[in-house]
Amino acid sequence: MRRHPLLFSIAFACMYGAASSVWADGSLGGSLDVTSDYIYHGLSQSDGDPAVQGDIHYRSESGAATAENFLGLWGSTIGRDATGGSYELNAYAGRTFLLDSDSSASVKYVHYAYPDSRGTPHYDYDELSSTYAYEDRLFLTVAWTPDTARYSERAVGLCCRLLSYDVAVHQSLGRAFTLSAALGYDQLSGISGYAYWNAGIAYASGAFQLEVAYFGLQERAIYLYGDMLAGSHWVGTLVWRF
Repeated sequence: MRRHPLLFSIAFACMYGAASSVWADGSLGGSLDVTSDYIYHGLSQSDGDPAVQGDIHYRSESGAATAENFLGLWGSTIGRDATGGSYELNAYAGRTFLLDSDSSASVKYVHYAYPDSRGTPHYDYDELSSTYAYEDRLFLTVAWTPDTARYSERAVGLCCRLLSYDVAVHQSLGRAFTLSAALGYDQLSGISGYAYWNAGIAYASGAFQLEVAYFGLQERAIYLYGDMLAGSHWVGTLVWRF
């Protein structure tokens, strides 16, 4: 597997910064959810079937009022025939900086793992992303995934992503309702990329949240990945946070 020294150096810095404050004041949290379809970058990762997902994370102040560290583990069942795997695990770590009273920036490293995938090499890959957030309503994200190109002949839905750009909006509607929308673009290595988008509404009650959203993407993605993975989808998700 090709190594990327800069990526792994930054990833190590993210994980070290997060781990260094494990004994500081912080909080442990997480979530469990059931979704009718696991969609990522506009593509179904569960072959259009329901998925069970979970997250556990730790957040800790770094000692400065303007920053916090975080690390966690997220997982989901999947249905990707090309990998032969039945679940995905994402280990992540990062740091968030408060820029001013209205905005923040964060950097995050994620390792995507498919422990029970068949064949060689495994389909694990890495991502480094940076996000700017304004008033927890507007989010701008750029992500680099340098090691997915080696799947170009084998793992449908993982092929060739190099860079991705995403803008998302979350707007409270009152009475526990939140409207969300996002528009993104995947830049693929060696071939033209594609745009994807979604819009939905969520209702929160205590620790539970019910979300309904519509996901769509450019016709080019349907040509590349097929109707099952890349078709337009209505998705319902029930989330419990703790």
